Amino acid sequence: MKTYTVISCNPLNEGRTRVTKMFLLQEEVEHIFGKGIRETLYVSGKNEFAIGTEITLDTAEWSIVERPFETENGTVFCKWLHLKPGVIPKVKVKIPKEIVSI
Repeated sequence: MKTYTVISCNPLNEGRTRVTKMFLLQEEVEHIFGKGIRETLYVSGKNEFAIGTEITLDTAEWSIVERPFETENGTVFCKWLHLKPGVIPKVKVKIPKEIVSI
């Protein structure tokens, strides 16, 4: 199980689905620039998550597919989560505490 933190959740397909971008700071990962401590994943779905929400999931239940994304500086590859066929995912969601101003 790995815990990711939501950094954005934006509408897609005229609001029918949302793209959630989340990252993991708990372990070193290899990437194009060398070793880093941040892994960023994207997932598309119907639920809306607040920034800072922690999502714990078992990555063995998901396939990670890299898809190209064109930018002004060239192409980058984004990692998208796809639930494996026949799997009912074990996911824990921890909503961040709201800050109340007086």
